[in-house]
This record gives sequence, structure tokens and C-alpha cells, in this order.
Amino acid sequence: MSLPDEQAAPYPNKAHPLEPPRAAAVARQQKRARGRPRVHDGWSTPHRRQGDRGSSDDDGAAAAPALLPVFVRYTDLVAAGLVRNWTQLERLVDHYGFPEGTLLSPNTRAFDLRLVEDWIRSRPTARRKTPRREKASEETV
Repeated sequence: MSLPDEQAAPYPNKAHPLEPPRAAAVARQQKRARGRPRVHDGWSTPHRRQGDRGSSDDDGAAAAPALLPVFVRYTDLVAAGLVRNWTQLERLVDHYGFPEGTLLSPNTRAFDLRLVEDWIRSRPTARRKTPRREKASEETV
């Protein structure tokens, strides 16, 4: 499909006055690559080096970088079955020593995963024994 001449905007290109500059650049690139095999049909971005450049991974495990803490949010606590609602979470914090969490921003509270796991490990696993009432002896009757 081609545009009528009155609708086409003229571009400053000596070879083809009605083609945009990108078409001229493609034509120059194709002219330079005539003897070389063509690898792909489109434009490509230059290679970007991936990974961390300042890492000292070659030094061994002793020089491993310190890891940032891993945080979990309220929805993660619900998904794990630790809490069902905010009220229960507040009661765990107030009465049972659950970690208070960290405010990452004014409305974003997150909990350090290591502290949550430590709290879970500290919870009792056995049932609490309830004291039995002794039956009233027949002598008091």
C-alpha cells in the first residue's frame, strides 16, 4: 500500500525523497552487508552485560556478599495460615510475642521472614495439660 503524493510528507533524503530517514538507514546497512550472510531480519539492541559487575564471586564462598533480609507481607501470612484477619495479627503481636514488623512506607508493613520463622519455632507443640478436678469424696455427703 502506498500513499498518494499529496499525502506523503517529504523527508530530506537524497536517494529517495519520499522515504523516511529510517528507510535510508536500512538501505545503507543492507548495502554494507551485501557480501555477509544475513542473521536476522530486524533491528537488534546491543548486547547488555547481565549480572552484578562489582561482585567478587571468584574469591570463593568466604567473600560472599551479605544478603538483604527477606520480608513477608500480610497476604503472605494469610496464605501460610498464620492469621485470618488484621485483628488476629494485632492480638498475636500484643499478647503472644509475634514480631511487630517494619514500616517500609507509611502504609506498607512487612515482617522479617527470619523473625517470623523463629516465632513459629518458639511456639509450643504439645497440648497444655488441664488440671483435673478431684471427685468429691463420699465422706462429705
